[in-house]
Amino acid sequence: IGFSLQPLNGCAMEEETPAETASAEEALKQAQDAVQNLYDFHSHYFESHSVECASRKESDTQQKMQETLALLDKLQDSLPRVQYWYLRGKALNITPDYNPAVEECLSRTVKHDPSLVDAWNCLGESYWKAGNVQQAHDCFTGSLAHSKSKESLRNLSMVLRQMGKDSSEKEAKVWESLQRAKEAVAMDVKDGTSWMVLGNAYLSLFLMTNHDPKLLKQCVSAYNHAEKDSVTANNPDLHFNRATLCLFEEDYGDSLQKLSLSAALDPAWDLPKEKADAIRRFLASMAQMVAAKGKLKAKRLSSLVSSLSPPDQHLGPYAGSKTATPISELSEGDNGGRVLIGAVAATISTQDRVPYACVLVDSASNCVGLTVYNLAVSTHFSIGEILTIPDPTLRHTTVTEGTDTVDFWSLRVTSPAQLLLNGHQLSADKLALPTVSITAFS
Repeated sequence: IGFSLQPLNGCAMEEETPAETASAEEALKQAQDAVQNLYDFHSHYFESHSVECASRKESDTQQKMQETLALLDKLQDSLPRVQYWYLRGKALNITPDYNPAVEECLSRTVKHDPSLVDAWNCLGESYWKAGNVQQAHDCFTGSLAHSKSKESLRNLSMVLRQMGKDSSEKEAKVWESLQRAKEAVAMDVKDGTSWMVLGNAYLSLFLMTNHDPKLLKQCVSAYNHAEKDSVTANNPDLHFNRATLCLFEEDYGDSLQKLSLSAALDPAWDLPKEKADAIRRFLASMAQMVAAKGKLKAKRLSSLVSSLSPPDQHLGPYAGSKTATPISELSEGDNGGRVLIGAVAATISTQDRVPYACVLVDSASNCVGLTVYNLAVSTHFSIGEILTIPDPTLRHTTVTEGTDTVDFWSLRVTSPAQLLLNGHQLSADKLALPTVSITAFS
């Protein structure tokens, strides 16, 4: 961290002078209470305002911030210089966007009093907003070097999940992130924000490793604990991240509901609305393409169906151990011991290409949707290529919004290494770990 002692934007450098209207002790308490009230106003906004007022939250907070800054300036001559810098920087840091004045004030604060743990945390958050991950990391570790706090631990947990140069290092950082989040929860088991950060760490680890169901269960449990806290229950990040979890599980209806709540809590945040629109486009396209058999002409469709016979030629290593089964004979849920052989009839566009999606047609000319996770971005299947899917999991998707309903059957594959493409297993370069899209500062 570089420090400059020259007067800069938003941070005056006047020397302390005796208070004329209030004692130094009274002035400091008044200033501290004002900044704390500012943060309480922002955190508990929906306890005194309806969700319909969400569009006003940031402007109301800005107004409260300006009132707080005016009070700090009024009390400036009665405050210790370091406390003035710290409280002013913290007040300015209430906004979601990076403000260089925050960095100026808080850099001076920790330079002159490194023991102010909260100043380190606020400075780290400011660096995070600016995209300076390493400097944010240094601030949070610097804070912990002076005193252990739940804020420092969970902030460090968030930053660690954005670090690492390769997959091995990234996974190690996520494991460390999980440990820090656990420590934060242990310090205050009623703090919903710490529970949310823990849930995000579990979700990241679940998607990054081998999809251990235990990790998913722990993620859901952490999110449930987070929602018990009234502050976190009204946090749009929590509902966005829960929507991400539902989307991975292909619970599209629940995902859309949580994205809708996230958007309602923060109308200025476009990402939940964009993600919801992308899900709706995907669902509509998948339902249409399954129903229309990929919109293939009769001759082309007949050619694909013919290429699937005899089925034994596509069983590969599964010959003798699993039975080729048409779509109509699959049961909803798991179909152990069976294999579905289908030709690609259409491909479906998905946001960020996760998952890869297409439509398969089987030997009886029936179609089903297919979603495949953990594929490399460069991997795609062409119309007419033949996929062999062992132990297929059949799902029925029905999503209703207003008067619109989408309905289709699909297969979900999370371990594409088991797939056969034209009779051969996929090469390692076609596989990849999934990515997780959770909010940046959580």
